[in-house]
Amino acid sequence: MTLKNIGVKLPEDWLAEVDDFAQRHGLTRNDVMKMAIAQFLGKTKKSSTDEKLEKLARAVTKLNGKITSLNDKVNDLEQQTVVHVLPPEPISPPKQIPPASSRRLPSIPLDARAQQIGLSPQELLDLCPWLSPWEDR
Repeated sequence: MTLKNIGVKLPEDWLAEVDDFAQRHGLTRNDVMKMAIAQFLGKTKKSSTDEKLEKLARAVTKLNGKITSLNDKVNDLEQQTVVHVLPPEPISPPKQIPPASSRRLPSIPLDARAQQIGLSPQELLDLCPWLSPWEDR
């Protein structure tokens, strides 16, 4: 069969639809035009259409295999990167601080306390009114 070139003027929207169809089916514009004319003339080859379908089926099968492989890899990574959260260590209770009423300075006479810091007993009482002669034992 001898092939000849023909020139056809088509509206732009028709040409856009032909290009869209060709892109969706992995064909060239020339292939789509040949198929359209063959269909119009009733001379479509079922074998060429079947070949295209088989080619697409193989591509889908290959893609499905790649997706499955990728899914397996993701699952493997998820199993490898498990984050283990450890329970917090128990918090020990704070040390018991005795109440202020039970905390007392060693029993040192007020005069001796004043002498330790270089003050008279009255100056010490003026600075520290909580010290009183009654606490001396």
